Amino acid sequence: MFSSLLAAVDPWIVSLSALTVLVTVGMGFWAAGRAKSASDFFVAGRGVSVGWNASAISGEYLSAASFMGVAGMVMSSGYDALWYPVCYACGYLFLLLFIAGPLRRFGAYTIPDFAEGRYDSPLFRKIAVVFVLFIGFFYTPTSSRRWISAELFWSSWRLTVPTDRS
Repeated sequence: MFSSLLAAVDPWIVSLSALTVLVTVGMGFWAAGRAKSASDFFVAGRGVSVGWNASAISGEYLSAASFMGVAGMVMSSGYDALWYPVCYACGYLFLLLFIAGPLRRFGAYTIPDFAEGRYDSPLFRKIAVVFVLFIGFFYTPTSSRRWISAELFWSSWRLTVPTDRS
């Protein structure tokens, strides 16, 4: 069983994956050597320009999984699902205008930091943490669902889902 699995592995994929891991670990050690205090780890010590910070937010919010999920939903549901990409883009604008800008001007790194500093209430910070965790609890499974089903359960899916429609 192991030899057949090893024969099916592409050496290019293994070597490029190992290279990616090594480069990532090397960059981590390089960045850790440049950091002088704990604040250097938060938003790169405030040394990142607005354009680079906007690019980072865009990369996080407009990830490939989001685009593939939106395209798949529109493909499976038809024109009825076209409202979703429009609202998604509006949500992105609201994120930039009403969350990213005020956080940066206030000097906070997270929404709970902003909530505590703005309203001077540790209780309000705890409430914000609960909301962030609540949103993350529902966001994470939906964004990783297709990857998990495709990568981890692909063989069992092929065995259980009939593909012959004749």
